[in-house]
Amino acid sequence: GRMASKDIKYRADVEANIEVLKNSKGNEENKQAAAQALWMLCEDKDRDVEMYKQKYCIERGAGKPLINLLKDGNEESKWRAARTMVQLAYGNEVTATRLADLHCIK
Repeated sequence: GRMASKDIKYRADVEANIEVLKNSKGNEENKQAAAQALWMLCEDKDRDVEMYKQKYCIERGAGKPLINLLKDGNEESKWRAARTMVQLAYGNEVTATRLADLHCIK
């Protein structure tokens, strides 16, 4: 109920940015912008909302393409990917663990 239309837009934004990150032929600047956007999308002043957003981004598969960007991207991409991963994991045991697990599975 609450935030329903905002939630639909939110989910669409998350999906769209993850798709950009997943596109192996995508250009570097687009991926940097997508990582930046995801960082913003999993931030919130309300801690409960933030935790929901972090979990949603991880569940939709943000982790793996961010790790790939961290491995294969240029300096700017690496920085953006790392910053976004920090935000995804920030104060959230669930998402931090999920990211750590992804990182260990090559």
